[in-house]
Amino acid sequence: RGEIFTLFTERRFRRMGIIMLSTYVAEWLFAIFQYQYVSNVVEIKGFDVVMGDIPSGYSLITGIFLFIVAQIFTVAREMKEEQELTI
Repeated sequence: RGEIFTLFTERRFRRMGIIMLSTYVAEWLFAIFQYQYVSNVVEIKGFDVVMGDIPSGYSLITGIFLFIVAQIFTVAREMKEEQELTI
């Protein structure tokens, strides 16, 4: 259709950003609960249970990037609307 800068596109980018940030939070919650479970179940004298696997930051970086893209699309849509009104 040729319409890229629409409110629908902005909302979609924001939703994807929210999903990616939620995924990041869920990964941390899973890692913390797993650590708590293992530290309560396993007790070996002279050893400490440590959190070995921490979630990667890819979900966080992607979520922030998607929010930035959504903001760029918001500004572009507003500029497009202003241009259509002035012509």
